Amino acid sequence: MRLGLILTTSFLLMAGVVALVGYLFKGTSDAVQAEVEAVRQNSIAAFMGAAEMAVALQQSQLAAQQIIAARLQGLVEPTHDTGPLPGLEDSIERAEDSLTQFESWVTETRQSVAIAASSSSGASEQAQEDDFPAAVAESLIEIEKQFAVYKTLMDRFTHLAEWHPTEQLSEFFVDQLQPAFEDELAPGLRLFEENSRQVLTAELDRMESAHRRANRRNGIVAVASFMGALILGLVIARSISKPLGALQEGVSRVAKGELATRVEVKTDNEIGVLADAFNKMVTQLEASTVSRTYLDSIIQSVNEMLFVTDADGRIRTVNRAVHEGLGYDLGELIGKPLDDDLIKGSLAGLEVGENEFRDHDGETIPVYCSRSELRSETGEFAGMVLVALDLRRRKETEARLRASIAEKDVLLREIHHRVKNNLQIVSSLLSLQDSSDNQTGETERVLRDSRNRVRSMALIHEQLYKSEDLARIDFRAYVEELVVYLTRSFDLSRRRIEVLRDVDALPLSVDLAIPCGMIINELVANGVEHAYPEGDGVIRVAFHLREGRYSLTVADDGVGVPAEIDPSTAPTLGLRLIWALGKQLGAEVRFDRGQGTVVSVGFAQSHSVPSEVPA
Repeated sequence: MRLGLILTTSFLLMAGVVALVGYLFKGTSDAVQAEVEAVRQNSIAAFMGAAEMAVALQQSQLAAQQIIAARLQGLVEPTHDTGPLPGLEDSIERAEDSLTQFESWVTETRQSVAIAASSSSGASEQAQEDDFPAAVAESLIEIEKQFAVYKTLMDRFTHLAEWHPTEQLSEFFVDQLQPAFEDELAPGLRLFEENSRQVLTAELDRMESAHRRANRRNGIVAVASFMGALILGLVIARSISKPLGALQEGVSRVAKGELATRVEVKTDNEIGVLADAFNKMVTQLEASTVSRTYLDSIIQSVNEMLFVTDADGRIRTVNRAVHEGLGYDLGELIGKPLDDDLIKGSLAGLEVGENEFRDHDGETIPVYCSRSELRSETGEFAGMVLVALDLRRRKETEARLRASIAEKDVLLREIHHRVKNNLQIVSSLLSLQDSSDNQTGETERVLRDSRNRVRSMALIHEQLYKSEDLARIDFRAYVEELVVYLTRSFDLSRRRIEVLRDVDALPLSVDLAIPCGMIINELVANGVEHAYPEGDGVIRVAFHLREGRYSLTVADDGVGVPAEIDPSTAPTLGLRLIWALGKQLGAEVRFDRGQGTVVSVGFAQSHSVPSEVPA
């Protein structure tokens, strides 16, 4: 049923109940009014008639006394010859008028008594038992009989007043008229009046009883109507308020982000239609919107500490990581300024990167912060989202790593130092062997070349020992030291052979530096020994990085390497070693035998050197 029809029907029912109660009250009022009118016209009229009749009789008696007084004042007695005495007409007329009034009141009273007698069937049981209306009628009949006698006596009295002597008139008044009034008619009137009063009292009692019954009936109907209207109102209110309350609760839950909320309202009215529309709307929202519960689950599952503030910098939301990392309860920080107790500084000055927070106990915690602004739909600043990563474990790990690296650095330096020392020992042994007396020239050359090769490797380890980076050396500084050593070893200043260097200041790994250093050592030694038999020459050493490729060039302007010698199969160890080291570098090795000898070794910057030198 439609809600409007339900409300209209309910209002019509309530209006009908109100109309029924009003109709009953109006019926009661009309009945009481009718009863009052009946009493007024019947019982009250009879009671008032008795009083008026008594007044009329009193007036007749007064008129009779005035006639006697007038006769007593007169000096002439009436006779048949003189006729009636003058001055009595007014009194006689008043006496006759009083009798006429008495008769008219008797007639009216008789009618009232007759009506009262006809309605005696509606009287109370007490009134019926006493037979009040019948007693009134009988007393009225008796009054009429006695009045007929009294009227006859009054007519005789007026006749005597006109034609007979005063003494005879007085005797008639005293002996007959006055006793008839006092002894017969007046008691009858009093009896009639008493009976009328009793009838009136009975009628009033009956009216009061009927009025009380009507009031009780009306009260019961009014209470029943009120209870019916109240029950009807409660039923209607419940039928409307219960589904509306379910809708209100559903709206509140959806406002909190619970998009899985559905409202179960099984009615055919507008509220049911509204509930169906609400469920469809929430279904669409759930399909197109991430629920607040889901978002809260995401926020709480984030491992980093997350703070959401309002535009004033007060905390609105924190996640579980804040409790675990800082020791605060989840609700303890809500509403507090973020930069009061947490940030070691101010929120406005907080930069992205490493910062410091204070935990619940006031201890400083290193964190890595990132923040972003929240904007409303209108683009106004609405707050800030701050994400902080606890760096304590990372700092501890870094400290352990730094300690471990420092320890390994010391160990590596020690290794390089010992390798350098060992190689130096080997070089010294070769020098001792070279300085013995029984060595031939060829043996001396071989020992010197071996010593120079060992020394070139020892210089690498010496550079690594001195370098801050244990994986790379400054190749230019290495070449400088190597050339200085070779100059001393071959006594180049005496032989007037100069070694020029054009080497870029490049960091070079050990895997690349050792082959390159040995290639330089071999080529310089080869140039010194074979290119300038008589001395006087220049050897140029160049090392550059161009477009991702290293280029190593050693050139001399001496006699050059014979054309028939193939470096890969040369009889000398030096040339074969140069060729093997080039292959180790993955390099392209070229020999230019023009004016002098130019050896070029080119290899890629990203080349990885194998652990073993190819044969």
